[in-house]
This record gives sequence, structure tokens and C-alpha cells, in this order.
Amino acid sequence: MNRIGIKKLFLFALCVVGFLSFLPIDPVSAADYSGFCRGKHPNSVPAQQSCIAQCRMDPTPCQQEDALENNIQNVLNTIYSIVGVIAVIVIIIGAYSYVTAQGEEAKVKRGRDTIVYGIVGLLVVMLAFAITTFVLNSLAGDS
Repeated sequence: MNRIGIKKLFLFALCVVGFLSFLPIDPVSAADYSGFCRGKHPNSVPAQQSCIAQCRMDPTPCQQEDALENNIQNVLNTIYSIVGVIAVIVIIIGAYSYVTAQGEEAKVKRGRDTIVYGIVGLLVVMLAFAITTFVLNSLAGDS
């Protein structure tokens, strides 16, 4: 593959990743108040069931109390998505640099290091996501 073909392929892959990162991907789910009610009544299953029934009849108070946690989670998920896409772009740039090094040791090392840094960044983002999700769920009583 010649140099122009690699550039076109790289730009195409970058455009696809960029396009996919802006697609709204929201899971569709029914209203689940079990976590909210477990946090309000941690030791009483009948009270939790009563709370769930009450929230299903009038969800407004349950949704208002749960709004702060949801807002924090949404902001963090947006940040994680952006940083994850940046890490993937760094990996792609490192791979491009590695492939086009043509045997020059400095370029090969720079490309390899860029790939490693991108992978480490992706792992850090995943770990941060797991930790903050665990902490937010623990604070809300969902654990």
C-alpha cells in the first residue's frame, strides 16, 4: 500500500471514530426505583416494596432526589467518553507512526511509545469509570 493509500485509510478511520463518538447511545430502560428505595430503607424489604410502589404511582419525588446522582453520573460519563475517544485517537496516531517509520529506530520507538501511552490512558479511564460508578452506587445504597 502506498503512502497516499495509508493516509486515506487513516483519515477514513479517524472520521469513522469521530462520527461514532457523537452518536447518542442511551440505554432504554423502565423506571427502576429499587436502588433509590434500598437507600431509603436499607434493612426492610417490605418498606422497600412499599417505596417502589409509591414511586411508581407518583415518581416525581423519587426522581428529584435521584437527580443529583444522575447528573453527576452523566457528566462523568461524558468526560470518560471524550477522554476514551482521545485515547483511541492517540493509539491510532501511534500505530500510523509505527507503520510509516520505514525502519528508522527513533520513529519506531516513538510510535511504540505512543501506542503504549494511549493504552495506558484507556486503562486509566476504564479504572476511573469503575471506581466512580462503585462509589456513586455505594453512596446511593445500590451496592
